[in-house]
Amino acid sequence: MSEEKKPFNNRNKCEFTGNLGADPKVSKSKTGDRTIVNATLYVTNEYMDPKTNEIKKGNTHFKMVAFGKAADDFLATNPKKGSPVEVSGRMQGNAWKDGSGQARYDLQLHVYKAAVIVPKPKAQPAEQKAA
Repeated sequence: MSEEKKPFNNRNKCEFTGNLGADPKVSKSKTGDRTIVNATLYVTNEYMDPKTNEIKKGNTHFKMVAFGKAADDFLATNPKKGSPVEVSGRMQGNAWKDGSGQARYDLQLHVYKAAVIVPKPKAQPAEQKAA
């Protein structure tokens, strides 16, 4: 099969619901024309402990970054530390050497869409009418 006719099966699309670990850090691109938002997302994981059959909880956290319109749209939802958020994007690995020459690596979520989750108002009980 030629290269251009191979099916596109390797998609890098991630969706998470979690909480912000700190207030987002906002900056501008070097040219000043694009907003950049950096934040840390905490996601709770539940799993069954095979030895005790108890449900355990753990947290995973990772860096997320939004650029341009995605950053502006996210900021419009007023994100703050602890805010529950829904995020869609793609994971990207970054490799570098630190000041001592040690190889470093991290994963970062490049955001396509993110927003603070606004809880739906609780329905008010129907008023009982007097007979």
